Amino acid sequence: MTGFRYRLAPLLRFQEAALQPLRAALQAAHGRLDDESARLDAIVADVRGCEQALSGLPANTPIFLSALGFVREMHERRRMQARVVADAQSAWLQAGDALKEARARVRQLEKHRERQRLAHREQWQKREYRELDEAWLRRGGKEGGNEHFTG
Repeated sequence: MTGFRYRLAPLLRFQEAALQPLRAALQAAHGRLDDESARLDAIVADVRGCEQALSGLPANTPIFLSALGFVREMHERRRMQARVVADAQSAWLQAGDALKEARARVRQLEKHRERQRLAHREQWQKREYRELDEAWLRRGGKEGGNEHFTG
């Protein structure tokens, strides 16, 4: 059998090489999501601590009102950090989708290569059988064939 040469091999190699930066982008997005989520968790813990401390202060005193303003600021920081976490999660999902699409393109090319390889093999086999048949006919068709066949 002659060697099979896939004509889209350079494209397949290019698509496979494009997977690595996408994997790195996904990993970076996941790291950012983890970092931002940890910051959000820390802010939530701070808000809880402030609220507990606020409950121990006497109402309507200057220190209570100051602490209440601080707690409101902390809630605003929590909301802002929640938006940052949502953005990081969105970026992570987009990176995952991009990687999934790139993998699908590579799989599609691999399947195409396999179909082309099988088609090449089938053509080669037909050519071999045809050559064997022609050689058999040139020899007179009597050697080791069906002597009883009269068709």
